[in-house]
Amino acid sequence: MHNTLRQFLEIAHIHSPSFSPDNSTIAFLSDASGVSQLFTVPVAGRTDPQPLTSFAEPIQTAAYSPTRSEIAFTMARGGDERAQLFIVDTDTRMVRQLTEQNDVIHHWGGWSPDGEWITYASNARNGIDFDVYVMHVVSGKTRRVFARGGWCDSLGFSSTGRYVVVREQQTFHGHNLFLVDLNGGDAAVLVTPHTGTAEYAEPCWLPGDEQLLFVSSTDRECTAVEHYTVDSRQHRTLFAPEWDVMHLRLSPEGRTLACVVNEAGYLRLVLVDAATGRRIEEPTLPLHVVSSVSWSRDGAHLAGVVEQNTEPTNIVVWSAQTFEQWPLTHNAVQLPAHLFVEPTVTTYQSFDQREIPMMIFTPSVVPEDRPAIVFVHGGPESQFREGFHPLVQYFVSRGYTVIAPNIRGSRGYGKTFLGLDDRELRMDSIRDLESLYHTVVAQKIAHPQRIALIGGSYGGYMTLAGLAFQPKLWAAGVSRFGMSSLVTFLENTAPWRRRIREWEYGSLEHDRALLESLSPMTHIDDVRAPLMVIHGANDPRIPLAEAEQVVSSLQARGRIAELLLYPDEGHGFGKLVNKLHAYERVSDFLDKHLRGVERLD
Repeated sequence: MHNTLRQFLEIAHIHSPSFSPDNSTIAFLSDASGVSQLFTVPVAGRTDPQPLTSFAEPIQTAAYSPTRSEIAFTMARGGDERAQLFIVDTDTRMVRQLTEQNDVIHHWGGWSPDGEWITYASNARNGIDFDVYVMHVVSGKTRRVFARGGWCDSLGFSSTGRYVVVREQQTFHGHNLFLVDLNGGDAAVLVTPHTGTAEYAEPCWLPGDEQLLFVSSTDRECTAVEHYTVDSRQHRTLFAPEWDVMHLRLSPEGRTLACVVNEAGYLRLVLVDAATGRRIEEPTLPLHVVSSVSWSRDGAHLAGVVEQNTEPTNIVVWSAQTFEQWPLTHNAVQLPAHLFVEPTVTTYQSFDQREIPMMIFTPSVVPEDRPAIVFVHGGPESQFREGFHPLVQYFVSRGYTVIAPNIRGSRGYGKTFLGLDDRELRMDSIRDLESLYHTVVAQKIAHPQRIALIGGSYGGYMTLAGLAFQPKLWAAGVSRFGMSSLVTFLENTAPWRRRIREWEYGSLEHDRALLESLSPMTHIDDVRAPLMVIHGANDPRIPLAEAEQVVSSLQARGRIAELLLYPDEGHGFGKLVNKLHAYERVSDFLDKHLRGVERLD
């Protein structure tokens, strides 16, 4: 193993800060132990965080009770995403399991203001549709409050606990919001009547349950903050920057809205007056990527997860009264600072003259053979953003130039750009990879015979598509948890995902010919480059057969293809030990096929 791989991958990812009821402590999730677990740290700082849990499986979400020294969290087994609900007492460390339906998926929603109830969504009714429930945490009494069908999630209680906000996902970027009156009022009220496609998320209630703020893309390119009055059902735009608003957190007294704005992949914290929508100019806010924020219950402090391209995630706290700030975590990096590089944020011109965003991570000393890796993000409605990417930095330290494009269909550049790869437009996004190749070769960023594709999930599909549709361009490919056929993927993926994914890719009933034409398996004879495929045996999103069929087909044709299978993983890596095993082999694979270097054991 290269002597710094472990040092890069052991750098912890910290996220999801949550304040205790008495405002003295913050709980958060960190994978410092190798899997994501709960830690706590005093808000005043000056002491190291303490581990609260030590499970073998990663914890996915966690939130402090608003009234008790308890934290609710979700955890699945072996990456199967069938998350169950738990509560841990932070004083005794005793864990209580709230749900024991191991064949059912549970999505966390939130605590009621009095700490007596939680809300969540699950597919317990039929294994397909996600309904919304409330549960009394002491008695375990459960009530289903929304069963419209399809994929619905609870987005939490209102400020008094009277309402639950439900989001219906018609597509991954087409939603509806409903209000469910738990006092037994009228049927659920549609908050967001609209035409066309629109996204809705991040509801925040002003005190009194009469006014609701949320992120909305109704009739606009980028998401903005919308204000809704419950009685009159009136809408108005409160805050609309030129970029997407990603996250909202409203201070408890309802005066200050903390917004995370996605400025071309840079997540910036912006404070907004909740009454007027005007920005509050506060020069002490950090010039860092801020991925999530949380208010203390008394509104005295705001906690945020901050990072930079060359600095890992940490939690910082700001005082709302004095504007003083201090770190609560000190994420250790046992590596020389010069190994971490800042990317160049730029664009390249694709086949139709459209400008495609990308980031280029260049080694401090570029080797003469100029090897390069193109990292393709998943989604497809995702985005490669600025921030700390330890795997990318590792490969850069090995002399590889890393190029991370946000091809058409990526989030963060407006609704039109997001839809440019839908259905019959899919090939245009694949052609974006070809244009990228010619750009980096023409600019001598990389050697024309030494460029590999790496991608995860949808990025894994794009990696296989690049090798299949552009076989003369790419020297190697690494597909992680990706689909090799859009037809067999849709036939075998979890039923609750199929309908939404068919909207993006095309339906089995009406678009089978299109799906087949866009599938790498259809063009498997054209694949020439060496391929490494990584997959989790318990992947509920992209079944293992997608990996097995492409590897076996290539091996039968005498091509170089290898499958790394992890029996205790699902859709992505949740365990450090598996990451280390996989990326040691990926490094050897790339060294051999891009640089002609083989490790001698």
